[in-house]
Amino acid sequence: MSPKFQRVGQAALRPAAAALCLLVVCSAQPSAAQPAFSFRQAEFMNEDAALRSATAFVADELPAGLAVPEALARLKRADMDCRPDASGVTACSFGMVEGRDGGTLGEDTWTVRLRRDPQDRITAADLSHQQTGFAA
Repeated sequence: MSPKFQRVGQAALRPAAAALCLLVVCSAQPSAAQPAFSFRQAEFMNEDAALRSATAFVADELPAGLAVPEALARLKRADMDCRPDASGVTACSFGMVEGRDGGTLGEDTWTVRLRRDPQDRITAADLSHQQTGFAA
């Protein structure tokens, strides 16, 4: 191959190699807008996997000492709706009405309760899961 064609070939490959490198670097970092877990996704997992995933989310994403506004933002991205009360506890929940085999309807509700200190930091995050209205 002549040196002229080698230079043209190398020049053509540089933008492609740069684009590939950029794609690999960008895809390796998780997006802050899309959490690795959401309570909506949990509704479509088997019960054990959903509970494990939800428990891991609370442990990893809502540690003690985290600022409450950041905790609320993380919960919102995971499909939770949060409401503070006068006692200093913020209750966040996600519920979905669903049908089971046999035609029974019920509600599947996930709740996270955040307790805070006077500096507006989380002291504890408690997870609960309740299913109501389903026939056994």
